[in-house]
Amino acid sequence: MSDELYDEDGNEIVQDGTDGSPKALRDAYNKQKAQNAALEKTIEELSGKVRTREIADALSEKKIDKRVARFIPADAVLDDWLKENGELFGVAVTEGEQVEQATETATTQVEPHPLQGQFADLAGATEGATAPTGTVDVAKAQEALATGGLEGYEAYLRSHAVKR
Repeated sequence: MSDELYDEDGNEIVQDGTDGSPKALRDAYNKQKAQNAALEKTIEELSGKVRTREIADALSEKKIDKRVARFIPADAVLDDWLKENGELFGVAVTEGEQVEQATETATTQVEPHPLQGQFADLAGATEGATAPTGTVDVAKAQEALATGGLEGYEAYLRSHAVKR
């Protein structure tokens, strides 16, 4: 007879080398308990690091010196804490709940890019344009360009445009 054990579904039971005695079960329990404690400690450390990073990112997003994060408790809601203690660090909370540095109140003006209007002009120029029908003879198009310039080339393309 084989030493292999099977459960009621016919799956092989793998034994871990323990004899099933109460001492072996206590030892396995204590080992598992130590592993769980180590994992809980690791999770707690990582959660603290993540919270610290979240606070630092929120402060930098609001343009507040990141050194203020040292004084914010890990379990505090950032906006509420800033409302209560922001004045101590030169941070003022406005009515709209947006945080501003007390020393930085200047706003920067953004100038439009000089080419910004050209895209609108280009979109307007292509309205109502028609595509050439079928294939365009490239040699004839180049000849029209060479003899008539851009106007001759445009006239050649328009002569092959789709009639609507």
